[in-house]
Amino acid sequence: MDIEQIYTQVDAEMQKIGSAGELEEFQLRYLGRKGILAQLTGSIPGLPPAERAAFGLKANALKNKILALVAEKKKMLGAPQGAGGKAAFDLDLPGACQELGRLHPLTQLMDEICAIFTRLGFAVVEGPEIESEYNNFTGLNIPLEHPSRDAFDTFYLCQGSCVRGHVSGQDPRPKTQDPRPLL
Repeated sequence: MDIEQIYTQVDAEMQKIGSAGELEEFQLRYLGRKGILAQLTGSIPGLPPAERAAFGLKANALKNKILALVAEKKKMLGAPQGAGGKAAFDLDLPGACQELGRLHPLTQLMDEICAIFTRLGFAVVEGPEIESEYNNFTGLNIPLEHPSRDAFDTFYLCQGSCVRGHVSGQDPRPKTQDPRPLL
């Protein structure tokens, strides 16, 4: 396609545009990903090396002219008017971002308590909430007749499991040797 022919075609089509929809179609036809200008620039590698630079300059000049014509036409068309002379709603504008919510007050309280104990030197360790009876009592050397094993103090589930009744004071992290001598 000849660039000079496209110049005259662009001018003729721009005169016929009377609405924003037609302007958008025009813009897609010439400046879109598969538009006429993309076809022109895609044909540059097939040209002889001596003609590529001149052809590229002409294609860029055409693109700049089309962009200027589109901007000018947008100003001429102005903002779309709705009923009563007010500006119509623009569907292309992004919507107002909604806040997704906040943490539950109990979660905030738990976070504050954990932060306080962390500052005091404790470690926050999480584990399963349902334990076997062995891990909850026997492994911690709690005898069978201990009151914490009663059904009133522990929630037992089926097949020898129960809700964790207490936490161990033992830090699960490996201990390091203290380099200071004992006095």
